[in-house]
Amino acid sequence: MNMINLPNEAQSLNEQMASLDLAGRLSLAASLGGRVVFTTSLGIEDQVITHVIG
Repeated sequence: MNMINLPNEAQSLNEQMASLDLAGRLSLAASLGGRVVFTTSLGIEDQVITHVIG
């Protein structure tokens, strides 16, 4: 993926993830290859995701 295609890649991922549950979204992210980073604001919903990831 190059920088020119980045907006298109983001849009494609948004569309793919729209119908997925948390497990499906994490699975899709893992299938992309490379490094995936999760950032958090420490809100309750982020704590749930952190628990599932960890």
